[in-house]
Amino acid sequence: MNKVSERILADARERVAGIAAQYDEKERLLLDEHEADMRTRRERRDRELQALRLAELRRHEAERNIERSKRILAAKWRILDQLLEEVRGRFAADQGLYDRFMERALLACDPPENSEILVSTEDRERLDGPFLAAMNGRLSEMTGRRWSVRLAEETRKTGGGFYLQESRVEINATLDTVIGKAFDDNLPEIARLLFGGGAGEGKP
Repeated sequence: MNKVSERILADARERVAGIAAQYDEKERLLLDEHEADMRTRRERRDRELQALRLAELRRHEAERNIERSKRILAAKWRILDQLLEEVRGRFAADQGLYDRFMERALLACDPPENSEILVSTEDRERLDGPFLAAMNGRLSEMTGRRWSVRLAEETRKTGGGFYLQESRVEINATLDTVIGKAFDDNLPEIARLLFGGGAGEGKP
C-alpha cells in the first residue's frame, strides 16, 4: 500500500514538475516576445524621432536659404537701382548727352509733321526758339524729310524727355521710361556683367 501511495505521489510530483517547466518555458517565451516587441517599438520610435529631427533641420535650412536668397536678391536690385540712378544723373549732368537723347528719342518716335512735344517747364525754357529749330534741322538732314516738331503750350513734370502728342495719341518718351525700358530689355546681360549670371528672379 505504501508503495502504491509513493508511486502516486511520485507521478504527481513528476506531472507538477512538467507543468511548472511548461509554464516556465511559456513565461520565458512571453518575456522574450515582450522584449523583442519593446525593442522593435524603441527602434521605430528612434527612427521616427530621427526622421522628425532631419525634417525639422531641412525645414530650417530651407527657410534660411530662402531668407538668404531674398536678401541677396534685394541687394542685387539695390545695386541695379543705384546704377539706374547713376545713368539718370549722367543725363542730368551732361547737357550734350541729354540733347542727343532728345534727338534720338524724337527720331525713334518718327512723328508726323506739325507734331507737338510736351516737356517740363525747365526744358521748355531751354528748347523754345533756336534750339528746337536747330533740332528740327538736324533731324531733317538725318532722315531726308522735313521736320517741324513744336512745343505744346502745356508743360508737365517729366523728369527729362518728353511726351509726343499726336492727335489723340500720346507717346511717352520721358527719360525714366526710355532708360527703364532699356534696362528691362538688357537686364539679363546687365545682371550677367554685374553678378556673373542672368537676372533669374523678379524684383521683390
